[in-house]
Amino acid sequence: MKKLLVILFLIPTAIFAQKTKTTGFTINGKLDGFKDGTQIRLVQNGEAVEMTKTKLLQGKFVLKGTVKEPLLCYLLIGNEKPAEIYVENGTISVKGKKSDPAVYEISGSVSHKEFTDFTKVFIPIAQ
Repeated sequence: MKKLLVILFLIPTAIFAQKTKTTGFTINGKLDGFKDGTQIRLVQNGEAVEMTKTKLLQGKFVLKGTVKEPLLCYLLIGNEKPAEIYVENGTISVKGKKSDPAVYEISGSVSHKEFTDFTKVFIPIAQ
């Protein structure tokens, strides 16, 4: 009987002791027309906090990190105009061409898709 009580007492303790695994975010990018070594930086919007950075190699880059909640960030590619991207934990894909710097194909972030859907509706109304 004592063993059963001890086991019943330890079960909640074991459950609360479990750590939740935070995988973080991974941004996989493919950019055409940019030189190898072009600096890629991810900066949090409004705070100018650099979250992570890397360099372009053979037209590809990978940025990794962790966020507590989805954040609006700027993806800075060399000296080009920054791209807005909602970053959330998970795998995000970015594709773009230097010849068309205003258009980046961003997928894998539900928050980013909702943000772009919202801006497509809101901006014309606001103007």
